[in-house]
Amino acid sequence: MDKHTGKSLVIGRFNSLTRSFAPFIAGSTDTPFSRFLLFNIIGGIAWSLAFVLTGFVFGQSYEAAAHYIGKFLTVALVAGIVIVYLYRFIDKRKHIFRKYHLYILSLNVFSLYVFSKMLEDVIDMESVVKLDVWLNQKVTLLWSLPLNEIMIFITSIASPVNLFIFSLILFIVFIIKKKWYHLVLLVTGMVGGVLLEFLIKFLIHRERPVNALIDVSGYSFPSGHATMAIIFFTIIIYAFKDDIKNRILRALFVFSMMSVFLLVGASRIYLNVHWFSDVVAGFALGVFWLTLLVLVFRFSISVAHKVFYRIKTKLYRIL
Repeated sequence: MDKHTGKSLVIGRFNSLTRSFAPFIAGSTDTPFSRFLLFNIIGGIAWSLAFVLTGFVFGQSYEAAAHYIGKFLTVALVAGIVIVYLYRFIDKRKHIFRKYHLYILSLNVFSLYVFSKMLEDVIDMESVVKLDVWLNQKVTLLWSLPLNEIMIFITSIASPVNLFIFSLILFIVFIIKKKWYHLVLLVTGMVGGVLLEFLIKFLIHRERPVNALIDVSGYSFPSGHATMAIIFFTIIIYAFKDDIKNRILRALFVFSMMSVFLLVGASRIYLNVHWFSDVVAGFALGVFWLTLLVLVFRFSISVAHKVFYRIKTKLYRIL
């Protein structure tokens, strides 16, 4: 402040901390009031113009991008860029991610795109809605009493009550096997999935098909059965696949778990309780949320380990 009064006052305006202390520091260094007032006004004008123009530029850019690729896809694109940037930034500084985390990141960004694409098409009544209606009409031609019973049984696997019971059993198994990481992933994955699903349904308010084979209530987009089924059975795959040493048995295990949640999604379309886009969006939402948790947990565990090591080192020195 004493040697570079102008720069300190103008540049300091752009930071909330330095902006608050600048007047006190200027006074303590005996800066002339006229000089302080001049640069304070210049800094205030520069700060106002910079932030207003920044908002204007980003606003115009958003409108331009939304005009060509859609509002929700634009938001998804920005969110995807932010996620990728944070991943690279953290990995360069911490080196905590492994090779397979890059595949998880790719799956996370792709699922975000798929969900946003389904949402965009549903809101704007684009081509996927026509496909929804066509499938809704054609699937009734497949209805038969034996197949109806099978599909009702399959869809009941991912009912809220059954999934709660299955999750409770899996919770106990994780405790017995001391799989604490997967236990936390199960709780946060299932609870977060339910909250996201209900929030989006509340915001979108899409009606279900009127020709459903069974009685259902609530809004349609996204499919809660699809969302929760893919989260639950993917956690089972993630937790136990490495425990199976035989490659053939491991492949059969993964295939069987994937088949379950895919059949649950297919049953929702067959029973006409959901549109096709609801199920695709539900799967994408579940994958996005679960892969995001895996990446966040990886970072959190790394930070926790470092904090624990520092505390342990300080205690060791004290003792």
